[in-house]
Amino acid sequence: MLLGAELWCSSFVGLSKMAASSFILAGFFLMEYFANKIVGITQPNQLLNTRENTRN
Repeated sequence: MLLGAELWCSSFVGLSKMAASSFILAGFFLMEYFANKIVGITQPNQLLNTRENTRN
């Protein structure tokens, strides 16, 4: 019984660490996405030119 509780506790700590790291990663992705959106609003032509250059 004690072993089961210990295993559950350690797995819960592992899951919370995974969740925290994934939240941090998602936050970085969102920040980058919104930064790109803001850049796209302020400089639409430059963004379109870079997209065209990557296609060719």
